[in-house]
Amino acid sequence: MSDRRQYEPQAGDVLSASMLRQVFDYFIGHLSFKGARIMRSGNSIAIVPEEMRKNKIYLRRFRVKTVYWNSVVCREVIGSGAGTESGEDTQIMLPWDLQRDHWLGTAYTGEPTYTQGAAVQYRTATLGATVETQRITPSYKLPGGTYKGSEIFVAQLGFIQTVIDLPHYTNTVDLMDINVTGRAWAKVPEA
Repeated sequence: MSDRRQYEPQAGDVLSASMLRQVFDYFIGHLSFKGARIMRSGNSIAIVPEEMRKNKIYLRRFRVKTVYWNSVVCREVIGSGAGTESGEDTQIMLPWDLQRDHWLGTAYTGEPTYTQGAAVQYRTATLGATVETQRITPSYKLPGGTYKGSEIFVAQLGFIQTVIDLPHYTNTVDLMDINVTGRAWAKVPEA
């Protein structure tokens, strides 16, 4: 067992990359959530409810191959590091707030209405006379050249949902991207 102490940050410290990693570890080690556990993968963290752990629901790693309005098609990554991709395409639900079917045409008093954008990962928000184009940020990146596609972490849900991404897919799906990268809708900067 190591007797090495974690670095305790002090105001005004100048931090090297390794010290910044220690600060990150320090804060993660001191976070607590009732009924949940913090899990870390690289520079990302996920807050995992104890219910998932009790039911032995494990996170799985996938690489994005295609992006649709409500889901992504991915291949599971087996092993650590770069890993090896499975040969099977798997449809995975986007996080709830990113799925088109949950915001398209929905209107709440004082809130914007949303319409489908010109391309997947884009939408238009309208509130009165104000119109803005939004996109999922950071975007789901597709494979190209030596890049193998965005990696996502996926949990198996306790229910099955029908995901419709016509004309491509209509499937019952029980896997969802848990969004460890914090993807969200954001305004596209004007040129």
